[in-house]
Parts: sequence; structure tokens; C-alpha cells
Amino acid sequence: MARYRFSRRRSRDYPLPAQGMRYPELTAALPRRDIQHAVRGGELLTPGRDLYIPAPESEAERHVATLQALCRGTEHLVSHHTAAALWGMVSREVSAPYHVTSPAASARIRRPGLVISHRSDVPAADRTMLAGLPITTPARTWIDVALTCPELEAVVLADRCRRRGRAEYNEDPRPLADSSELEAALRRRGRPRGIAQVRRALELSRDGVDSPQETRLRLLMRRAGLPEPEVNVWICDEHGQRAVQPDLSIRQYRVAIQYEGWEYHTAPEQMARDVRRQERTEALGWTEVRITRDHMRNGGAEAVQKIRRALRQRGWRG
Repeated sequence: MARYRFSRRRSRDYPLPAQGMRYPELTAALPRRDIQHAVRGGELLTPGRDLYIPAPESEAERHVATLQALCRGTEHLVSHHTAAALWGMVSREVSAPYHVTSPAASARIRRPGLVISHRSDVPAADRTMLAGLPITTPARTWIDVALTCPELEAVVLADRCRRRGRAEYNEDPRPLADSSELEAALRRRGRPRGIAQVRRALELSRDGVDSPQETRLRLLMRRAGLPEPEVNVWICDEHGQRAVQPDLSIRQYRVAIQYEGWEYHTAPEQMARDVRRQERTEALGWTEVRITRDHMRNGGAEAVQKIRRALRQRGWRG
């Protein structure tokens, strides 16, 4: 009878790196034999040539560890759309290919499919750290992304940077970047192509905006020649107590505008709250205009027309 030899799998008796790193750095911490053992066992992953990351528990951790491996011990910075996702400026998750900026005089990173390489001398004031990653500040990130997108989206992102979290939702009250920080970053950025549009976007941005659709509706109103609305300003009752906080409001004509998000405002409990809010608004002598995503189709013409009708009923002659 033939005999078979069974070899017991060697248990790991060495520490794994806590962050992603490059092969030369990893070999300074672990013998090659241990590295090969960890890779075979699936405890170290190789997302790219000479890049090693500990096996992550989530896709988000995988992306951060890969960026750590790309940037550790280098002058590289996470930037542009990848930085925007990490800062929470955009709703999409971090994904490859990653945007990475290197000094202007250095060689461009060549990792097709993994890295979108940029070269720029980023001032120290526009650099920071996040989750162990060297990254462009929110203000610089906004400029880099705004230079590549339409003006409307640049305003949406500027509004997101300037937004302060709400205490009632346990959000951070600090903005990603206030208007003075955005202005200062613009001055440092110089005069690349498209910078005039970015400056206009900052001029059109406002504090207090809670959603991209509020920004889009506000700009639609501006382009249609409607009065400039205030953003998330409280309407007070006869005793000076806060009563209603519309998304947008035109105080001169007592018109309150609410954007009703489809997913959130179709819940029965929220629909009941919306009805009570409208009753409070009208009891204070205001007209409430409710806008949905259906009104925003076809360039928002129906939304603009609905607001225009309410304004004219209130005496506006535009």
C-alpha cells in the first residue's frame, strides 16, 4: 500500500504589518519566507506590484491600505476625486483607479488601472493627514475636482465643504472648509486653466445648504431671474420663537420652499410631519412651495414655474 506524507500547515508566528506598505519596507520588518507564507495564507494581499496590505475586513479598509502602500515613504498625496470621497465631499465610495499627486519635478506614477497620476507642487498649507494618509486638504481637494467638472457641480461641492453639521443629528459642527479657507486655497492655486469658473462657483456657494438638490434648485432660481433665496433660515412666530426652517425662503414675499427627497419624505411618519410643517408655515402667513424630484426633471422648468407662480401670488412683479 502506498504511503502518503502529510505536511502540517505552519502556523503564523510573526506579526503582520498594521498598514499597507511597499516591499522594500516590508522586508525590513519581516523575512521573505514569512512574507511568502502570509501571502499564501491570504493574510497579506498584493493589490499591485511591490505593494502589500493586511487582509482587510471591508472594501473601505482595502482601499485605504492600498493608498497607504502607494504613499508611505514618498512625496505622493491622495488627491482629486479619491480625496473627495475620503473627505465625504461626494456620495460615492473610494475605488480604483486612485488619484495621486506627485511633485511637478518627479516622475509620473505608472500603474495603469490602479493610479491616475497628477503632478503639482502642493503647498504645505494644502496638505494634511487623514487615516494615516497624506492627502490634500478639503479646500485644495475642492479646487482640484472643481477644475474638472461643470460649474453647477463645483457649486454643489463648495456648498458641501461649507456645510456645518447639525447638532440634532449628532454631526460635526465644523465645516470641511469655510469660505475663507476656500478663498485662501484659491489664491495659492495660481492660474491654471478653468480657475475663473472655480472662482465663480465659490461666489455662488452659500453656507447652510443641506443637500445637492437644494443647491441645484437655488441656482435654477437664479438663472430664471427669481429673487435670491435665503438658505435654511428659521421663520419665527409672533413670540420670536423658532417655528419652521425651510430649505429656501424669500422673506420679502413670505415664500418658503421645501425640497422633498423621494426616499425620506415618502415614509408615512415623515409625510405626517411635512403636513404639520406646512400648516405651521401657512399659519404664520407664509406660502409653502413643495418641490420633488419630478419637478426637477427637464432642467427644473416645472420647479421654477411653481415657485414663480407662488411669488406672483404674493405680489412679485418679475
